[in-house]
Amino acid sequence: MTYLAFIILAIYNYILFANKRYKVIFLFFIISLLVLFSGFRSENGLDYNNYLILYNESRYASSEYLYWFISILHKEIFDSFRLFVFMSSLILIFMKVYFLNKLSDHIFLTIFIFICISFIYVDMGLIRNSYSFSFFILSMYYYINNKRWMSYFYFVVAFFFHHAVIFMLFVYFINKYRRVPSLYLYLILISLIISYSGVMRGAIELVKDSFSYFPYISWKINYYLLSDSFQNEGLSFYTVRVTFMALLFYFYREKIKNNFFIKIYMIGAVLILLAGFNIQLVSRIGLFLAFFEILLMSNFSMLFIGWQRILVYYSIILFYGILFFRTSYIFRVNEVSFF
Repeated sequence: MTYLAFIILAIYNYILFANKRYKVIFLFFIISLLVLFSGFRSENGLDYNNYLILYNESRYASSEYLYWFISILHKEIFDSFRLFVFMSSLILIFMKVYFLNKLSDHIFLTIFIFICISFIYVDMGLIRNSYSFSFFILSMYYYINNKRWMSYFYFVVAFFFHHAVIFMLFVYFINKYRRVPSLYLYLILISLIISYSGVMRGAIELVKDSFSYFPYISWKINYYLLSDSFQNEGLSFYTVRVTFMALLFYFYREKIKNNFFIKIYMIGAVLILLAGFNIQLVSRIGLFLAFFEILLMSNFSMLFIGWQRILVYYSIILFYGILFFRTSYIFRVNEVSFF
């Protein structure tokens, strides 16, 4: 059913590609489809069962207080995890699509890429991450529109849904207006070498004791470092792909003219390369970095005209379509069952 829904979406996206007057209908259709697909799932091999257990136990399981507060409150009022999943999907998918539409140059392609690299992974299982990602998008929307305090507020909200958003704190220290200097390219290249050498794991082990005053962070670091299932090669399919995208955006930076997002993506790529030895760290950073890739690729697609745009457009669809099928297979989303 995953693949059937994807094919239907791809056809619908093609039909409306040149028909912007149908954008509202398109967005309504997409939101409805994604909410039904995410909200009525019963299990998909990610964290569904873990969330179900914690929901039924009705307790604070970590310091990500906002998620546990709404989970416990929902349990007390409705006592239905299925309803909780549906309501979460409805609210969060609407938020994401709404603000992506506000920020995108090409909403049809933006939504397609969002489904392929974010929805299929986050909204089909990682509920806390989905809440955090949604409020992170909201914080970026306000920051871009120069409403800094609103942006800071929603970033903190995102943090108390999932602490992984702290990896993106660097966005507030980037100059939004200056051009992208060559320093960013050198950082990517140096990070590639460091990632290939495999020295980062040892470096983190040397400094991990400095976090002893923060028990939760210290426990998390040790958990990631010691768990065999999280270990990874420094250079993997994902880290190489993100590096390629960073270089693509860098070399087209003068035409894309979105210096702020390009800088963020390149620094995010550096962090992913440095954390490449650990799947959990990479996935936590990549989850939020996907937001900038989605919008930058939309910018990139609009650089071309005529047959070149058609070629680029369908090359992008093919590329992200392959990533969609790869992700759905790895996380067994293609085996998802519905109520």
